Amino acid sequence: MNRFQSMASAYILSRVLDMDYKVCWIPEKVAPAQPSEIFDSKFLADFFVSKHDIEANYNVNLTKIPKYLNSSANLITLRGLDRGEQRFIKRLVSTYKYSRSADILIMGGSDFYYKKVLNYENFILRKREFYTYVKLDANLDKLFADISRLIPTNYISMHLRAKDRRFEFPSKRKIKKSILLFTNLTGIKNFFIASDDAKVSEKWGSVINDLNLSSYSLRQIPLNHIKLKSTQLIFLDWLFLSNSTYLISTGESTFSKEAIMFSKSILGTINLKSNIIILSLMKLYISFRTNLYVKLFFK
Repeated sequence: MNRFQSMASAYILSRVLDMDYKVCWIPEKVAPAQPSEIFDSKFLADFFVSKHDIEANYNVNLTKIPKYLNSSANLITLRGLDRGEQRFIKRLVSTYKYSRSADILIMGGSDFYYKKVLNYENFILRKREFYTYVKLDANLDKLFADISRLIPTNYISMHLRAKDRRFEFPSKRKIKKSILLFTNLTGIKNFFIASDDAKVSEKWGSVINDLNLSSYSLRQIPLNHIKLKSTQLIFLDWLFLSNSTYLISTGESTFSKEAIMFSKSILGTINLKSNIIILSLMKLYISFRTNLYVKLFFK
């Protein structure tokens, strides 16, 4: 989902600078999916361009774009890598305005925005607007529609990121407390679990069932004849998060953050970091301290 962050950020920046917007999606080992597996054909036709076209038009090798911010007569490149993109955006905009005619190529994997024009709240609003334009592949939408009939329509989703950020993973007590908190607040007793670790998903399914609640996951739901590719599994999990009524996530999860941005149904979230619970129910907030730090947002 880091690519989605960069796609949204670049789109917003293109609107600020009044520039055309194009996406060059290059499959890699960590993200092997072809864009045609994810996006609708019209969305691809409107916004996507091939690696070959970019390299031919600008006489560049996209695998050898130099680090950080660089510019030539017709092209400004930004590749944030270990420093991220945000710290270079002010200089990038200045370079662009000075050049007057250069195009901008950003190879990124995070959120970024021009702070002189947008504050963070406005950036988030524009990001949500961007997601209204994103159209997913029709086959993916159909799979989601077919599978979603197998679970209740009103459910709380959980994204448990347990592998690559294990050091941030909260205690069992804290996760259990958040489950009971949401159930008591909302009366909802159905939970959909998405995780990067099958054993964690299975474990928490058992915990939820032991609490006399109902748990569901793509690994658990009987799909009969439906065989899912790895890309489909990832995006179906993401769609189930996006279509939940409430969402529980762990740590700094891009997967969860972008699901919230894409969602039209989520009314509130709980984010479990290593030492706090943050409960968010829309906007305007009141904070108070118990044995855990809780931040409440009300519309």
